[in-house]
Amino acid sequence: MKVEKYTLQEFPEVHPFTGVNSISKSLLENKFLVVRDEKLTYFGILLPSDIVVRPHKLVVDCLSETHRVDADDDLPSVYNFMIDKRAYVLPVFKNGVFIGILSVDQIAGTMNKFTERLSARLIRNEHQLKVTKEKAVIAENLKTAILENISHEIRTPMNGLLGFSYLLASEGITDEKRLSYIEHIEESCKKLTNVIDNIIEISCIQAGDNHIVDHEECTAGDILRELHIYYDHEKKKLDKNQIEFICKYPIENNSSIKCDPKRLKEILSYLIDNAFKFTEKGFVEIGAHIKNTLVFYVKDTGIGISAENQNAIFNAFSKIVEEKGPILYPGLGLGLTIAKRLIELMGGSITVESEYTKGSVFYVTMPLLENSV
Repeated sequence: MKVEKYTLQEFPEVHPFTGVNSISKSLLENKFLVVRDEKLTYFGILLPSDIVVRPHKLVVDCLSETHRVDADDDLPSVYNFMIDKRAYVLPVFKNGVFIGILSVDQIAGTMNKFTERLSARLIRNEHQLKVTKEKAVIAENLKTAILENISHEIRTPMNGLLGFSYLLASEGITDEKRLSYIEHIEESCKKLTNVIDNIIEISCIQAGDNHIVDHEECTAGDILRELHIYYDHEKKKLDKNQIEFICKYPIENNSSIKCDPKRLKEILSYLIDNAFKFTEKGFVEIGAHIKNTLVFYVKDTGIGISAENQNAIFNAFSKIVEEKGPILYPGLGLGLTIAKRLIELMGGSITVESEYTKGSVFYVTMPLLENSV
């Protein structure tokens, strides 16, 4: 807050050899006059009190030596100086040259505004500190949740591996049991691999790695066809034979998009897995349609998601707890977080429509290529 920035350049002036009587009215109206000659040479500042004690004089005769301030001085110290000297206005000089005047009222107004801005800044900083503290608490809680979830999700398949490996080594088991144990071991390995993959995936995403997706051309039909064939067989392994699996292909022939086909199939597979996981009866339906963009969808008649939880499900380590139970479904709670970020990296978006106990529909929207319908 240097003085120069707040110095007034325009002010009422008077010639040094003007008669006091002829300028007394102007002086009373303006409260002060800056005395300068035709060459703009500074003589001083004339106050009403000056002419009261020296009536019938020339202006130059009424001037006494006054205090002055430097352009590089700071406002608070100048303000204190003016109050101390009881000076209403003071001239401002820079390198010995008169550049303007500064008044007490002007400084007071400026300092009040500065104080208000400073207070507002302090309030913002206090709010920011509060937000930062809250984020730190959330991060600490998240770290605890990570450790608890990872511990559980790793220990469960590890116990399966160890247990069925031990049984596999038993003597006298039948071929049928041996195959069953091997299948359980394979399933435990898949679950463990999935946990590790998710942890690596979320770490890459949080580190800001944008190179975890590729971009190449593919069609909705190709993506859906592979998923249709796979889940027609996978449904039995998931022990969901009572659930009808439906696949609806887009009517439009040309539904080309640019994405990472492998990643997109992973995301849709995760949504389909979730649909089967949370559905005990009814159907799971996948499909796609064109509406300015290409929209994939995964629909189910499962437990659904309450309105207040529909945003939370995209947060890391969030897990659905069924109110009538409660039943805690397996999983790290990272799948939708990863899916959302990967879709965004491919230029798309993911949303959900759901009603508790009525089922859910997840939409994955991708921009069409220019030559597509």
